[in-house]
Amino acid sequence: MSGGELARKDLVKITAVLNIGTSLEWYDFVVSSTAAAIVWPEIYFSSSNPATALLLSFTVFGIGFLSRPIGSILFGHFGDKIGRKSSLVWTLLTMGIGTLGIGLDPSLSQIGILAPILLTLFRLLQGLGIGGEWGGAATMLTEFVSTKRFRGFWVSWIQQGLQFGVILGNVAFLLLERLPEPVFLSSGWRIAYYIGFVIAITAAVLRYKVYETPLFTKLLSKKEISKIPFVDMMKKDWKKVFIMAMIFLEASAGFYIAISFSQAYIKSFLHFNSSFATLAVMIGAIATVFGTMVAAYLSDVIGSRKKIMIISPIGVILFSFPFFILMNTRVPSLVILAVAAYYVIELFGWSVMPTFYAEYTPTKYRYTATSFAINLATPLSGGLAPIIMTFILQQFNDNYLIGWPYVALVSVIYGVLGLIGVLLVKEDTATRALE
Repeated sequence: MSGGELARKDLVKITAVLNIGTSLEWYDFVVSSTAAAIVWPEIYFSSSNPATALLLSFTVFGIGFLSRPIGSILFGHFGDKIGRKSSLVWTLLTMGIGTLGIGLDPSLSQIGILAPILLTLFRLLQGLGIGGEWGGAATMLTEFVSTKRFRGFWVSWIQQGLQFGVILGNVAFLLLERLPEPVFLSSGWRIAYYIGFVIAITAAVLRYKVYETPLFTKLLSKKEISKIPFVDMMKKDWKKVFIMAMIFLEASAGFYIAISFSQAYIKSFLHFNSSFATLAVMIGAIATVFGTMVAAYLSDVIGSRKKIMIISPIGVILFSFPFFILMNTRVPSLVILAVAAYYVIELFGWSVMPTFYAEYTPTKYRYTATSFAINLATPLSGGLAPIIMTFILQQFNDNYLIGWPYVALVSVIYGVLGLIGVLLVKEDTATRALE
């Protein structure tokens, strides 16, 4: 290291370790979103009609978002007081325990109402862990490349963890769905959770071997650590936190519309099989890997995060109605095109958000601010959007040909909220050297 910067070889290693951990966290979470769309309705809510079962399933999935703000405050507090590394190890361990619990949870037919209750509790634990993950990883990697020219590109690999997690989670389900349906529904789908637990523990061990960031170490040596990071953040930068949360409303809602609601819509309303629904989302994730690299690189070249972030809410506003029109054709190639295009458009701006959020806030409470802002938004967006959309279709007796415009309007509204958030950003952060 020299001047607080990592040698390129060390930077690659740390980026890879943080990316693996984030990928595995999102793998666990994406497995749950997929299960909520195609498995849980039949396993835990089989006594209800299909639309109600799907609504209850998405509700339990959404409940996991309620613990995310708590997780962001908890892990952010220790991340800003003790260290980024140790907190990020515990996010993985917490997520891993919740994942294992879901995998072991018996069905409704085996233990009755206790089954969905346990499912809900383990989802809350998953949400607690992921509440400190994305913001903490973004904080840590940003602080390692605090003055590098291509900071946006390097930190975007935290965001790539989301795509890799989606791909891995969907590959797991595509393979498991090859099992006979009775085997898949009874025990096959649980294998994805067992795998998630094992790799989460492995990733935690790898993170434990990473050393602390130079910026946090400097803060620690000067004894300038905040006593209560959350309180300091709310006193000094509550407006920035509000803006960051506004921006993330569209990002989170759009992501879960792309990976969770779209799968349920394709399977339950367009009546394709679940393997096709999973494949459509996986293709979208693969396309977004390349979109993320382009977006992050451009943000460094043009020296602006804001100009990249604004593309996504505008794109979502313009594409929400065409998205459903293409899917409603029920032409397989057009359905895949719709999901992939929505996915890329929605995630293009998100590519630079890990970098922007970390740049936007000071070192003393960067972990807390970044984590809390995004997780303040997710219960109102990623957790709520699929529930609202499913509820709307239920009001039309599952007739998607009548109800889809109202569902598309939900996507547009989230796009407008995200656009307002980006427009409220008065300063660009791309050329800022962190201290």
